Amino acid sequence: MDFLVAGLSNVFTFESLLAVLIGTLIGIIMGALPGVGPALAIALTLPFTFGMAPETSLILLGSIFSGSVYGGSISAILINTPGTPGNAATSFDGYPMTRKGEGGIALGISAMSSAIGGIISILVLSFFSPLLANIAVHFGAAEQCMLGLLGLSVVSLAADNDFLKGWISAGLGLMLSMVGFDLVTGEERFTFGWDYLYDGLQFIPLMVGLFAITQVLTLAQMKGTISGPGHVSGGFLKGALSALKYRITLIRSALIGVMFGTVPALGLDAAAFFAYITEKRSAKKEAKSFGKGLHRAVVAPEAANNAVVGGSLIPTLALGIPGSAATAVLLGGLIIVGITPGSKLFTEQAGMVGTFFVAMLFAQIAFLLMGLLFARPISKIVTLPNEILLSGILILATAGSFAIRNSLMDVIVCLTFGVIGYIFIKTNFNIVCFVLAFLLGPIIETGFQRALVVSGGSYSIFFTRPISLVLFVLVVLMILYGVIRSRKKDNNVDSSLNM
Repeated sequence: MDFLVAGLSNVFTFESLLAVLIGTLIGIIMGALPGVGPALAIALTLPFTFGMAPETSLILLGSIFSGSVYGGSISAILINTPGTPGNAATSFDGYPMTRKGEGGIALGISAMSSAIGGIISILVLSFFSPLLANIAVHFGAAEQCMLGLLGLSVVSLAADNDFLKGWISAGLGLMLSMVGFDLVTGEERFTFGWDYLYDGLQFIPLMVGLFAITQVLTLAQMKGTISGPGHVSGGFLKGALSALKYRITLIRSALIGVMFGTVPALGLDAAAFFAYITEKRSAKKEAKSFGKGLHRAVVAPEAANNAVVGGSLIPTLALGIPGSAATAVLLGGLIIVGITPGSKLFTEQAGMVGTFFVAMLFAQIAFLLMGLLFARPISKIVTLPNEILLSGILILATAGSFAIRNSLMDVIVCLTFGVIGYIFIKTNFNIVCFVLAFLLGPIIETGFQRALVVSGGSYSIFFTRPISLVLFVLVVLMILYGVIRSRKKDNNVDSSLNM
């Protein structure tokens, strides 16, 4: 726990505490906007962290991550429009509470449950990440390659709707990750004579385009506002205290969130729904009251939601495998400020990691306090006209992309991938699979080439080293599981059509 103590001194400064407050507020606002979510919130903010001190940048990004996950519950509770997919389960009982005049109580329950779930997950993250990172010390080039492939095999889970399209999306991501100079041989590839492509496609403009511009194009087809007006009554503090009555629910749901977050691509929505279903099964007498405004039915999904944040950071920091689309974008931000995931992270960069963890803990308290102060005015954002809202997102996206390197080409890349992301959505191709492959491509390729150099060109190195062999078996099992699950879904669809 020495790295947490080292991080405390960095957080207890005026600049750091201000970054926690600003980041949390940005996260809550962005999370409350349906369809935006943590990935877009982090992607939009990432360009503006250039020039900041690394510690301040980390604190800002971590606070945005936590705040946006909670913020999605505001629109879910008030107007039955989840800010993120993970908040859909919250709306089942949160919105009925609003209709009964208990909107403020529901927001209080959500804030307290999210804060406690987040705190539990950060404590678990602090304990298990170093242990997992110590195992990674024994990883060589072959293990690095197989670990990247294991992360890529998560496509089998992420491509929930269409297995084939998921892998096609991943293939496109892998191809584009190879643009530029070869990281091992230095050979130029796929640049077509453009100087801009020598260093490869820039991560931030690409991510901002995929998440921000794509969302602008999607929402531009909607008239009026994202949603109608909501009703907020008092009782926020009453709701926060009410959540504390369900201690077993809080702990159980938080642990569910941590477990689901640790498995890449399962993410917020799966954890929230599983926690909701688990709570319903355990509530024998109150089971029939679920869906009618039950307090514990709001506690469960919200505790699980924010617990996913810490859980998803365990493989991200210890192994370099993003646990979700949001952590994929966050991983890019961590690398930019000098944090390299893996075995040496908790020794050589202990102070930076401690700063990040402590800031995440502070962010949980910050959005609890901000929920008490700003829940009512924040709820008005979801009623802004689309013309104003989308114009603001578009300005932020293009300005942020240009500000990174003062390059117009970065803006063009941003807009181009915005269109590509929109096409992905319209054709049911998976953006998350694309992002995972784009991030993991260099890890897989570099590990593969270096392993062959070490072995003198023999592929046996991937199967004779114990850890590498175990990882290879896990990769095969993950892919087989995805194929079997995809076939079962196809058979179920065929059966329903025949009926």
